Amino acid sequence: MGRVLVVDDDTDVRAALTMLLEDDGHSVVELDDGLKVLDIISVHGVDVILLDLSMPRVDGFEVLSMLLLDPRSAGIPVIVVSARGRPDDRAQAMALGASDYVNKPWGDGEVEFRVRMALGRSERKWAEENKKPTEKPAERPASAQLRSRPAAPPAQIQPIARPARQAAPQHLPPAPARAPRPAAPLQRLEPAPPAVNPATPLQPSAANDPAPRPLRRRSRVRRTVRRTHRRAA
Repeated sequence: MGRVLVVDDDTDVRAALTMLLEDDGHSVVELDDGLKVLDIISVHGVDVILLDLSMPRVDGFEVLSMLLLDPRSAGIPVIVVSARGRPDDRAQAMALGASDYVNKPWGDGEVEFRVRMALGRSERKWAEENKKPTEKPAERPASAQLRSRPAAPPAQIQPIARPARQAAPQHLPPAPARAPRPAAPLQRLEPAPPAVNPATPLQPSAANDPAPRPLRRRSRVRRTVRRTHRRAA
């Protein structure tokens, strides 16, 4: 496992963190003052730092600034373990270079898990930075070189000779004239009947009216009516 530095002014918190980390297989160095962090790092070679924010002489934000600016500690992951759980405190700590944030009181196995995750990220980062350059590929054997040579260009294929097309005769006989098509007789269009308005009563046409009665018959009717009135009187 790794070497962990616990920076906290509370003796009980340091003892609890030390017990958890040692049971998980890590070696622990305790520190109660943030001003001595850089000296401890240069002496012990720390892999992960657990840092409290509320300390009397120097708070955790100032310690994060010092660790970020010093080249000896710029690459060491710092996990803040603090009772200050406001979003502003978390955002400020992450902006100053903290890799993780744990609130007090922490849950069962939370601190051990965060430390293992930080160590794993550090190992992957170190492996990527120290990756060996890619080896130069060995030269291919002569047989492979022969197979890789481009093939000779194929012989040029001569186009197939085609018989020349006969030229069309320049003077052609004129086409026979067509007889004119007789024009169709004009048909007289009858005017369409006027539209009938359903609201207007129908009036009989003059063609359907009965023949007017002759004047002679009318005079006979008048005489008959007069005689009837005389008899009644």
